[in-house]
Amino acid sequence: RAARGGAPRPLPPFQRCPFPCTTGPLLHSAPSVAMAAPTGALGALVAVLDAVMSPDRDVRKAAEQQLVALRYTRGHLVQLLQVVYAGEREMATRQIAAITLKNLCGAAWDSEGAEESGRAVLHEEDKTAVRSALLEALVQLPPNLRSQLQEVLSSVVYADFPERFPELLPAVQAGLGSGDGPRTRAALQALRVIARKYEFRTGDDEKGPMRDMMAATFPALLGLFRALLEQPSADVAIAEMLKLVCKVFWSASFLELPPMLRDPRGADTAMWLQCFLVAITKPVPTEGALP
Repeated sequence: RAARGGAPRPLPPFQRCPFPCTTGPLLHSAPSVAMAAPTGALGALVAVLDAVMSPDRDVRKAAEQQLVALRYTRGHLVQLLQVVYAGEREMATRQIAAITLKNLCGAAWDSEGAEESGRAVLHEEDKTAVRSALLEALVQLPPNLRSQLQEVLSSVVYADFPERFPELLPAVQAGLGSGDGPRTRAALQALRVIARKYEFRTGDDEKGPMRDMMAATFPALLGLFRALLEQPSADVAIAEMLKLVCKVFWSASFLELPPMLRDPRGADTAMWLQCFLVAITKPVPTEGALP
């Protein structure tokens, strides 16, 4: 514990945690998304996306109508994600594709009740392809595209996790132990989305997936927290990951303490509290801005 009225005691030297590590992709990498879109179809979609940015109102309106008409066609989700990944395309085109994908997934990913209402649905094979590529997208893409894909991940997690997205949690565990900055950040972003889904849930049945998530990831998360706190304070990327760790803990403990932290004399409880004490005394980076 910190001395009363004094500075927090330094953390014990960090030893690399013995949880599984990997430097491979979290799920599937970008090429797996390339399976379904013929070059001609992809080029036609790029032309429509470019036309959405036209200064000519009529051209722009016609392009927007085309995007609406394409929403539920087979392969459209995959093609949008391909354009987002396409480094040879103009960034503006990739951003329009990312925003279109985000809006479409937000509006139509959850198909519950669609049959009764007669509402159109997205094709399951397209959804499977997008699910399998999302975490790798958070690893590879630049921040302006990554922020849109994180919203896509939120739509997918809220509708599909854990029943239709069971591979997400093992992928997050692998990312937390990867030792690779972008993969660790992507895993933390996904963990934050999962925690937010269950933040306000009550009752054993509704809290079950949150408790499973904490049991699977919190030992690794604590080790990562300690390791990050030992890194230079001026590193904005490290500060972003520290912020994500704190947000995950906040959501996971909002209505109840995690089961492993209910013993006030427990070693994990003391270590988490010591880490938070060090975190709040750590200087905020003076360059860059946290999201």
